[in-house]
Amino acid sequence: MLNGLLIESVLAGTLAVDMQLQARRRRLFEPPTDEQVDDSRGGASRSAEVKCADDEVYQAPMTALVPQSGLGLTVKPHPTLLVYVPATTSTRAHFTLKDAGNRGVYQASLPLSATDGILQITLPADSPELLIGSTYEWSLVLLCHSAQTDLPAASGYIRRVEMTEEMTEEISEEIAAETIEERVTESSLLSAQTVAYGQAGIWHDMLASLVALKQAYPADRVLSDDWAELLQSERLGAIANTPLLQMQNITETSLPSRSD
Repeated sequence: MLNGLLIESVLAGTLAVDMQLQARRRRLFEPPTDEQVDDSRGGASRSAEVKCADDEVYQAPMTALVPQSGLGLTVKPHPTLLVYVPATTSTRAHFTLKDAGNRGVYQASLPLSATDGILQITLPADSPELLIGSTYEWSLVLLCHSAQTDLPAASGYIRRVEMTEEMTEEISEEIAAETIEERVTESSLLSAQTVAYGQAGIWHDMLASLVALKQAYPADRVLSDDWAELLQSERLGAIANTPLLQMQNITETSLPSRSD
């Protein structure tokens, strides 16, 4: 059974750690060895530090939270994606999802806050489902106020894979390991999912579960340390201490028409 990371403490009302398990646990995220993208396609690399003309110099550029390979896995038909957005005068951003043939699958606009932080973007239930085995490119672009053409952007690749029996069993085992007095709680479920997804290399779903835990327990030091260690291991350490922003409602926009 995979080592548990987080165990609910009923008495304290916070998350605590089994120190023996913590001492011998493995990395939270085990990258798949065969998941890479072709760098020549150009979308998966970190964005350069381009800013809106009215903005102050960014402390860190817009950054998609993806592993070093540039490709993150999910088992969800409508996954949650994360992207760091610096403090900006822009009030809206444009999200685009394209398939492997560079055809638009979904696009939407979403509001921005003036505060920098990590933005959560969950594909709506009524948007097209990601197909199992298919790879997509996603991007977020700031809509600057002026007639600026060189816009700040971040992008990455995502592939949906099938939820295996092994992953389902692993989540059940982790829930059992972290359940106190036979009481399954939301935190124990999220913790089990975080560990099981991470060990299976399912980046985006692991990240979403860990974010949910961090938001539920913002003062928990173990969660903060795990978060920082995870981002640093994937060369995202520059944004490890930035706040998590509230999930924004996104508004679908029409895809440009194309002939078959």
